[in-house]
Formats: sequence, structure tokens, C-alpha cells
Amino acid sequence: MTEREYDVVVVGAGISGAIVAKTLSHAGLSVLVLEAGLDAGIALDGEAAYQAYQAYLSTYYQRLAKVPNAGYPNLPVAPSPDVLDLNPINGITPNTNGYFVQAGPLPFPSDYARVPGGTTMHWLGTCLRMLPNDFQLRTRYGVGVDWPIGYDELRPYYKMAEREIGVSANVEDQRYPHTDSGFFVSDARAPAELPRSAIPQSRAGHDPCGGQPIARGGCDSHTARAKFNAEPTV
Repeated sequence: MTEREYDVVVVGAGISGAIVAKTLSHAGLSVLVLEAGLDAGIALDGEAAYQAYQAYLSTYYQRLAKVPNAGYPNLPVAPSPDVLDLNPINGITPNTNGYFVQAGPLPFPSDYARVPGGTTMHWLGTCLRMLPNDFQLRTRYGVGVDWPIGYDELRPYYKMAEREIGVSANVEDQRYPHTDSGFFVSDARAPAELPRSAIPQSRAGHDPCGGQPIARGGCDSHTARAKFNAEPTV
């Protein structure tokens, strides 16, 4: 076996791992991406990935319960939670039958896909920022702990991530507690050309708008094309 050294090892080819790997490799670093879900059939090759995804669609259409993970295999080597794997919790004894070990009166049903691209293969595309108050829960509300960083420190990275995954929405529709109407205005560089939904969402898997930023929409492609998924990014 040939040994090779890498500058960076990224574990997981979901949305975070894929974008980190892309950014670092564009900076000239050698990057190794480890992905547990390769056996699910999504190859890191355009045509092979497309054919595998078509097979997933066929499986999804044939399933009686069309939940988000219905089209994907649940791999023994990389198991995923199943939204249908939900049982009532009796008393104070945790339920250990499903993927999540849970206690408390209301069990939480959720799922994600262990495949290249991760949950972006079947997500809603909703991309909400945390607000300044969210970083100061102890100071403002007397619960939890404060973050060691604040919103202003993360803001430029929010903008970078949103541009990468094609997030768009109307500035005027962004109304959040303890923020004024101009909270997102400085992040918008151009007026929206088409009506946008109130919820910031990923609209495309590339940047067809030539850098149009979050919060102002931008061009037809963001509406007409599918949502971002991280598999092509890898």
C-alpha cells in the first residue's frame, strides 16, 4: 500500500465537510475526505452519482411511507436514524430500541442520510441565522451559558456560507425578536428581481448569479433550479 501524507483530513462529506474540503483544497492544501456512507452508492463521480440518485428516486416512489430517508439504504456500517423508528417512552426508563437513546415525555423523531452530500440530499433548504441574543442566553435570560463569541464575529462567515450554498430571501420579510427592520440590509447588495419567500432558503447548488448575496435573492436560477446539495461540491 502506498503511503501518502495530507495536510488536512475531513471526516464526513456532508454540507460542512464538503465546503471545508473545497475551501482548503482551493487554498492549495492537500485534503483527504473520509465518508462512511460510500457504500450507499453515491460515487464521487458525476455520471455514477446521477444514476445512483435515480435509483434512490425509484425506491422512494415504491415505498409506502414516503419519509425523507425512504429512498436511501440504511447501511450496517453507517446506520442512520429513521423518523419512523419512534416508540412511546414509558416512565423514566430511556428508550434504547431506536438510533437515538431518549428519555422524557416526547421522543424526538428525526433522520439524516449517511451518504456523500449528507442530509442536503433531502433537506428543506431552510437556512436561518442565529441572532445576537442567541449568543447571550445567560446574560439576557438567565438560562444556559453565553457563547465565547458573538454574532458580529460570525457574520462574515454566515455571508460566505450563504453565498456558497445559494441562500436567498427578501430582506423586508426578515422580522426577528429584538432586531430592527434594517438588520440584514447591509448584507444585501442589490434589489430582489423576483418575489422571494419569507424564509431564507438554499436555491441552487452553484453560484449562477455571479455573487448575488443572501437576503436579496438575485436571479432566475435560484428559483428555477434545485436546492444545494453537497455531493457535487466534493
